[in-house]
Amino acid sequence: MKDNFIASVFDIWKKNGLVLLLLDILIILGAFMLSYYIRFYHQTLTIKTVPMVSASFYLKASLLLVLVWVYFIWKNNGYKNDMLNISSPLLMIRAVVVSGIYAFTVLMVVSFMLRAPLLLSRQVCLMSSVIGGVAMLVARLFFFPKISSMLAENGCYIRKMAMIGMNDVSHDLINDIKAVDASTQFLGLMGNNNCSQMPVGKDIPYLGAVCDIHRIHRATEFNVLIIADSENGKNNNTLFTDKNELIDIINYCELKNISLYVLSDSYSVLITQDEVGSFAGHPIACLRDAVLHPGYAVVKRLIDTIVATIGVFLGMPLWIGIALIIWIADRGPVFYTQIRSGYNGKPFKMYKFRSMVVDAEERLKSLIDVDNLDEPVFKIKNDPRVTHIGKFLRRTSLDEIPQLINVLKGEMSLVGPRPEELSIVEKYDAYQRRRLKAKPGITGYQQVMNRGEALLSKRIRYDLIYLKNQSLLMDLYILGITVFVVLSWDDENI
Repeated sequence: MKDNFIASVFDIWKKNGLVLLLLDILIILGAFMLSYYIRFYHQTLTIKTVPMVSASFYLKASLLLVLVWVYFIWKNNGYKNDMLNISSPLLMIRAVVVSGIYAFTVLMVVSFMLRAPLLLSRQVCLMSSVIGGVAMLVARLFFFPKISSMLAENGCYIRKMAMIGMNDVSHDLINDIKAVDASTQFLGLMGNNNCSQMPVGKDIPYLGAVCDIHRIHRATEFNVLIIADSENGKNNNTLFTDKNELIDIINYCELKNISLYVLSDSYSVLITQDEVGSFAGHPIACLRDAVLHPGYAVVKRLIDTIVATIGVFLGMPLWIGIALIIWIADRGPVFYTQIRSGYNGKPFKMYKFRSMVVDAEERLKSLIDVDNLDEPVFKIKNDPRVTHIGKFLRRTSLDEIPQLINVLKGEMSLVGPRPEELSIVEKYDAYQRRRLKAKPGITGYQQVMNRGEALLSKRIRYDLIYLKNQSLLMDLYILGITVFVVLSWDDENI
């Protein structure tokens, strides 16, 4: 009985894009009519009593809300069954919320322009947008992943993925798919025709050379193939010596109905999918670094100033208390200041509550050989230089509070990449310097998604994701989950 149930669910789940579309339609319609019912049949829960309005009038309005909301999500590849529908929780939230705002705005404008006998209740429209948005997010973030995990535990995968080539970008993709998409099973890597064995990581099977793709496909039955191209030439075995090799792969994938994708680290400078198009029939992409929308820049600075001002003045008793405890502990300086790299690498003096012993810089040489590191960054686990009060300040991130002064001065933002030391930035290559394209932040995408990460390559990756997607909604999301990250942080990783 259980096997039959799993098989039935899996058959339906193969069209999860269509399932999500139908579910969204039902959610939006249900949320709108529920809001109508609350507004006109339970007026004790509403702001003021109003005359009854025909349900058919609101049903027509709900259809418009469905049409616009679903359209914008669809335009953002939200209902595809392929790899384009796999995104991080943040991007899912952004797609639903932004599309909901567009739909709400269109509904209000159309209602006003048509001059209906009775304009739509703003309370109904707003309430339905909130209820519908929350329900859609619950479906995406909890309901759908739960079903995917259940199917995966029973060996049912919608996508069985193989990859050609190995580099940092492909390795990150493998880890991300494992983290956010249980319905995709990664089978292993293939090399080009000139290599007999590829250098692969732990738990990453090597399937064979591309020229043997027929045998590999018969043995593994993958239905998704990704070509991981690399422009930096490091650890790269994916470049084809003959363009016919690529054509042969394309033809075979089309013959066997295998979805084929190309993943290239050269595209990491793209900002949004809107910058990919065509010119005279040729595919073309606009390559550029992060560009801040003028309106967003103004709002971001305004929020930074207001929040920093409130934080400094309302929190003054706590800040004074922390300063006294630090001073009493060893009679050393209360603040730790250091020159860091800011926007476009411009140096500035960053402030923090001191969390280490006074001679921390001198002790560093005995703990680590900075000059011979593989990357220009380091992290010492259970750093002995951290004081007892410093461990608490770091765990709770209270040591970062003085950076509100940097925010008020315009040198930092509430949200942005981690401010890095000048000595480290001096060792950056051109690719790594791209993270300096935004003001550094007290918190940021890297800090909340992978806090305590020591590898520069990982930091860069998260910072570039933020640069490509920065918006007011993303900043609010990062500020919101910062609280949960701080509360759940492990002492061993400070």
